[in-house]
Amino acid sequence: MKDGNADYAVSATFDGIDEFRAYLTHPDHVRFADEFVSAMAETYSSVQVEFSS
Repeated sequence: MKDGNADYAVSATFDGIDEFRAYLTHPDHVRFADEFVSAMAETYSSVQVEFSS
C-alpha cells in the first residue's frame, strides 16, 4: 500500500451480489465490525468493485 493510506487491508471475493449482501448483514460480521473494527480503527474505508467473468 502507498505510505499514509492505511495500515491494513482486507480483500474478499463473493460469488455474486446476493452473497455479498448476505455477508454484510450476517450477525457474525455485524458483531465483529461493532466490537472490534470500531474499537480499534480510528477511521476505515470500504470499496466494492464488480468484475465480469
